[in-house]
Amino acid sequence: MTTTSRNDLIEEIRRRTGLDEARIAWMVHAFYRRVRADEVLGPIFAAEIADGDLSRISAHETTGVFCERRMSGSS
Repeated sequence: MTTTSRNDLIEEIRRRTGLDEARIAWMVHAFYRRVRADEVLGPIFAAEIADGDLSRISAHETTGVFCERRMSGSS
């Protein structure tokens, strides 16, 4: 896929869904806030995912939604 067609695809996804990095970050934080409040799931997620991980998770989700290649390895 060429750079131009990749950029076109990303813009089409943004246009159709209304998603952007800020909205995806909001959804990730909202999801984990609700999961942590859950009586059963909360302790499991709290033990595995720190608050500092949420920005990395948001970045990962953004790369998936927009078919981008920004992350590599464990960073």
